[in-house]
Amino acid sequence: MTSRKKPSRKKPSRKKVSLEEVLRRDPLSPVNRKKRTFLLGVCAIAITIIETRLSLTSVFGVNVASVDKKSILIILLFIVAYFLIAFCIYAFSELDGWCADIHKACIHKKSRLKTFTHAFHALKWRIIIVFCLRAIFDFVIPLGLSIYTIQLCYSQMFLK
Repeated sequence: MTSRKKPSRKKPSRKKVSLEEVLRRDPLSPVNRKKRTFLLGVCAIAITIIETRLSLTSVFGVNVASVDKKSILIILLFIVAYFLIAFCIYAFSELDGWCADIHKACIHKKSRLKTFTHAFHALKWRIIIVFCLRAIFDFVIPLGLSIYTIQLCYSQMFLK
């Protein structure tokens, strides 16, 4: 009889990730990236409808010429608000995880890098600039555009 070796059960080793790797990775998951894309798309459609004063006459062959513009604006406002809330919930949880990973990487790197500010002083400027640009592109621009769209819908509801 041959004896079989039992597979060894090693605990998965946690690889220490460098601070540069944490800052360079994608801060958004694929699910949140889709939510961000939907949010930006809905904002673009709403802004186009409002700014060009586009009037819908038929949607999928159904005559909607008699529909009040105010009701369309209310629907657009709620759609944008829904996607904004969904994006914020996912984005803030991912941003929190990203910051926690940065903190862990700082502690692993050196004991003197215990704060976010110290970590920035220890990094190359190029990495810091890329980190800030990605944060603006991934988080600030969608938030700003959706708030602008909500304000635009709200202000147009009370015009003639």
